[in-house]
Amino acid sequence: MVLLATLVLLAVPAEEVPDFQIPTDVAFVVSGGYWTRGPLHGTYRLIVRNSGYEHVSSELVAEWIEDANGEDGPRMLDARRLIQRGSYSFEAPTIEVRGESLRVTLNGVVTHSPDRKVRCVFDLRPRGFDVIRACSANET
Repeated sequence: MVLLATLVLLAVPAEEVPDFQIPTDVAFVVSGGYWTRGPLHGTYRLIVRNSGYEHVSSELVAEWIEDANGEDGPRMLDARRLIQRGSYSFEAPTIEVRGESLRVTLNGVVTHSPDRKVRCVFDLRPRGFDVIRACSANET
C-alpha cells in the first residue's frame, strides 16, 4: 500500500508558479515583529544575501512590509541596508520581539579569516533602526 501511495505522488506533476522568483544569492529570509506608523502597520523582514564561493560575504537588508489593505496585497514600505557585502559571512539572523521594535542578532565569521567570529546587533523600530552592537570580531 505504501508503494502505491508513493507512485501516485510521483505521478502528480508539480504546479508551476509563474512570476515567482527568489534571487539565487538570497541565503536567509526572516520575518517577525509588528510595527505601526499612524494608520499604517505591518511586519519586519530581514534578507541575508551572499556572494562569493571561496570567501563568502553577506549583506543584510531590513524591510518594513505593510500589511495587505483591502484588495491590495502586502507592499514594501521601506528598506535599509544594515550591512554591506565584503567583510563578513553570516548565519541566519535571530530575532526577538520587543514591543514594536525587533532585536536582530547576527553571528558569523570574518570573510577572509573564518576562525574569527563576528557578532552584530540592531533594533528595528517603526521609523528606522538603532545599532546596538556594531559588527566586531573576536581575536583568536
